[in-house]
Amino acid sequence: MYSQLSMGTGQYQKTHNVGEVRDTVLWDLSWQFIYKYGYKPDFFSAPGGNNKMLKLVLDGCKLQVCQPGFLDGRDALLRADTLTNRAANASLIWNVFARRGMGYRAVQGDRINGKPRVTGLTPAFDLPPAAQVIVLNNHGVVAGSALEAYPNPAQGRLTVRHSTQ
Repeated sequence: MYSQLSMGTGQYQKTHNVGEVRDTVLWDLSWQFIYKYGYKPDFFSAPGGNNKMLKLVLDGCKLQVCQPGFLDGRDALLRADTLTNRAANASLIWNVFARRGMGYRAVQGDRINGKPRVTGLTPAFDLPPAAQVIVLNNHGVVAGSALEAYPNPAQGRLTVRHSTQ
């Protein structure tokens, strides 16, 4: 049932149904973090995927606009990952959201008095251009070079630094 939920599908037009789509994306993303980093039952100090995801969602809530839509939430998670982890999980986040129609070219839809509506949504299942998603090592630099690259797909930016030494 959950594998068919995606943004902009006709059967998910009411408030609680829309929340079901959002929650399913966060559930999928949580499992991707657990697959990558493992599960740790200690919520306070363990570096497990469940802990990293919880922190990312809480940090994302602090960064997103009031009354966020699907894509506002996605972009807030990407910003939080950029600030906290130097975008170490950007590809993972993009892939999970893109699978549910919240890809790079998705359009959030109409707003009335700042509140997002379920009308005007345009799903997209694509990823950002390759230039914006770069696989980095654990320190945020391209391994084996004097080139540092810090992608920020949430804002469509790529910061590149080079050493002249």
